[in-house]
Amino acid sequence: MSMKMAERLFPRLTNSVGDWCEIEANSLAKEAIEIFGFGLEEEGENPFLDPNYVAKWMAFVAKVLDVKYTYGGYMEDRSILWHGHYMQPDSMIHLGVDFNVPAGTDVFMPDAGELVYSLQDTDQNGGWGGKLIFKPLREEKPFIIFGHLKDMVTEKQIYERGDRIGVVAEADCNGGWYPHLHVQCMREFQPDIDGYGKLYNGMLKDFPHPEKYLVR
Repeated sequence: MSMKMAERLFPRLTNSVGDWCEIEANSLAKEAIEIFGFGLEEEGENPFLDPNYVAKWMAFVAKVLDVKYTYGGYMEDRSILWHGHYMQPDSMIHLGVDFNVPAGTDVFMPDAGELVYSLQDTDQNGGWGGKLIFKPLREEKPFIIFGHLKDMVTEKQIYERGDRIGVVAEADCNGGWYPHLHVQCMREFQPDIDGYGKLYNGMLKDFPHPEKYLVR
């Protein structure tokens, strides 16, 4: 990820070279399980289902990597990380990019778009929390989803690059996840789409990487 995407989403963070590092959360979770020896055979034994645990773990990962923030997860199979969650084991392909920043971090529009959908999802077992969907102003660009927000905009209107659209929410109002911003693109408008899905041919075309369209 170029620094441009982080700079546009979080201009109030320092966003200096070396502040960010890409991670594969599922691979790191697998290593943690192997090192610390906890099992995943029984439902409810996965400590990564505790958002407070994951928040501390993400902070630890960043400290080990000597960075302030981490990101990643596009098209990552997270069947180990979220074992025992609401999703079926074969439907844990992550469709967006997660930006692991502290709760309370302001989020800004990376590119101009029209707000076409907003939702406060109160489901605490894998919901979205605050969810916004923007329609691109240029037809060749996909719709963009922002998830796990609070204090978000709700009026259906045009928002320009640099406009504040919300704040990264805590676990108790973001769907029960650890604090982070989920950014996801989709070619077709699907307001009820999840952030995870089952792998199929054409998935990358239907849900392209956000960076390809948000930093041009």
